[in-house]
Amino acid sequence: MLIMGGAVFADEVCELALLNGRVIDPESDTDIVRNIGIKAGKIFYLGTEAVETKKTIDIAGLVVSPGFIDFLSYDQNGTGEYYKAADGVTTNLSMHGASMVNFEKYFENTKNKLYLNQGGAISQIRLRYSVGLMDAYQKPSTVQIQSMCELAEKAYANGALGLNLSTEYLPGTTFEEELELAKVTKKWNALMTGHIRYSTMFDKKTNIDAIREVIELVRQTGVSFQIDHINSTGGTFSMAASLDLIKKANEEGLDITLDMYPYDSWATYLASARFDGDWQKRFQITYKDLQIANQPERLTEEKFKTIKKMKAPYNNPLTVAYAVPEKDIVTALLFPGMIIGSDTIIEPDKNNHPRGAGCYARLFQKYVKETKLLTLTQAIAMCSYYPARRLEGVSSAMKNKGRIKEGADADLVIFDPEKIKEKATVESPGEYSEGIEMVLVNGRIVKDNAGIVKGIFPGKPVKRDSSYFTLKKSPATLPAEVKKVKRIEITPVDKGLLSGEKQITSEKTAPLPASPITGEK
Repeated sequence: MLIMGGAVFADEVCELALLNGRVIDPESDTDIVRNIGIKAGKIFYLGTEAVETKKTIDIAGLVVSPGFIDFLSYDQNGTGEYYKAADGVTTNLSMHGASMVNFEKYFENTKNKLYLNQGGAISQIRLRYSVGLMDAYQKPSTVQIQSMCELAEKAYANGALGLNLSTEYLPGTTFEEELELAKVTKKWNALMTGHIRYSTMFDKKTNIDAIREVIELVRQTGVSFQIDHINSTGGTFSMAASLDLIKKANEEGLDITLDMYPYDSWATYLASARFDGDWQKRFQITYKDLQIANQPERLTEEKFKTIKKMKAPYNNPLTVAYAVPEKDIVTALLFPGMIIGSDTIIEPDKNNHPRGAGCYARLFQKYVKETKLLTLTQAIAMCSYYPARRLEGVSSAMKNKGRIKEGADADLVIFDPEKIKEKATVESPGEYSEGIEMVLVNGRIVKDNAGIVKGIFPGKPVKRDSSYFTLKKSPATLPAEVKKVKRIEITPVDKGLLSGEKQITSEKTAPLPASPITGEK
C-alpha cells in the first residue's frame, strides 16, 4: 500500500492509528476530521486515507488536541503527574523553579523515570540558599551575586530553560541581583520568569510598581521575561491597567509575556510572606475567605491565630485565599497570547490547590463550554501552542510540541468538550478530571477509558539547547481564529490606586520541602 502525500508505505507500518478524530491545531488553524498515524513517538501520518497500523482506535466525535504544556508547574513526584495526565498535560515544566540548582544531577536523577516530558528553571530561592542567603530579608553581597551567577551559568550549560525570580517571597532581593542574573540569562538566550515583588493595589507599593520593575529590568538587559500568574500577582484589582503596561512594553519592543490559572483563589503557606502584615487590607479579604487545603471549613479569626501560634511545621499549612475578582480573570484570559499554567502539582499526600488536578478541565468547562468566553481553538492554543512557541527558541524540542502535524511529537489529548469537567476541589484536591478520554506522551498511552496507565515512563527531558538560539519574541502572529479574540477597552491606571498608607515590611519565605525526586531542599 502506498499513500501519496501521507508518507505511509507498506514496509513502514504505524504502531497506532487514531481514526476520525476532530483535529484542532492552533498553529495552522486546523479544525477538521483526520486520521493520525503514530510511529516511534512521532505523528507519522495526518490525513484522510487509511493507515496501515498494528493497532487502531476509532475516536469519532472526540477532539484531538496537542498535549497541554503546563508552563508553570513543579517537579514530578510520583503522584502529581498522574493528576496532570488526567487533566490533559503531557509536558510538565518546573518554570517556578526546579528542586535543585545542579541541573546535571537533576536530569541524571530523572533519567528514564519521567512519566511526562519534563524541564525546568533555576530557582532564585535555591540559588540564594546555595550562597548562604537563608534570610529572605538579607541583601546579597557582590561576591554572593557573582557566585549565584556562576551557579546559573553551570545550570544553563546543563539544560536549564530559564531562571525564576521570587521577589515577593525574597524582599531582600536587590535590583543589582536581578540585573546580574538577567544578564546571565540573556547571555544564554534563556527565559527569565518571575513571581513579582508586589501583589496588591492597597499598599504604598503596588502591582504597578512591580510591573514597572520588570519593564526596567528587561529594558536594561534585553532579557526575555514571563510574569507568573498575573491573576494573583501583578494584576489583582488592577488587571486592565497592568495589561496596558505590558501591551505598551511589547509595543516598545520589550519581550514580556504572561501566564495565569483560571481560578478566583490562590494558595500559599500560612507562615509565608503573604500572611504577614495587614494581609486583610492588602488582599481585601477576611478570615472567612481563607481555607486550609484538604479541609472543609473556612477559617475564623480564632482558628487563624491558633494555627499561627503553633510550632513548625504545624503553623504553616497550605492555605487557600479566595481573593481574585472574577472580572480580573475574564480580562486576563482575553489578553492576546496568554499562557495557562497551574502553578502547582498534587503532592504524594494528595494535597494542594485543586488547580494541580483540574486547571485545564476548568478552563474548558467554565470558559469555553459554560460562559463561551473563549473558543475551543483559543483555549487549546493557550494550553499548548503558546507555551511551546514561547520556549522553542530556548529548546528546539519545543518546536515539535503544541502542534499536530507530521513530524511533531505524538503528545496528544483526546477529549469530549461537552463532558470535560473539573472534579478537584479545595476540600478534596486529589480528584481526577472527567471528559479527557485519552492522553498520549511520545506516542504512549498514559491515560485511557480505564484510567491512568502506571508503570511506564514515556516522558523525555526538555533541555535548553547546547548551542545558542535566539529566543523568539512573543506574542508572535496568532492563528486566524485566535485573532478573533474579543478585545477589551484598556483604561489608564487610576492614580488614586497608586498610593497607600502602609508598606509591608514583615515578609518571610516558607520553608522549602524536599524534592520527591532528588531529596534535595
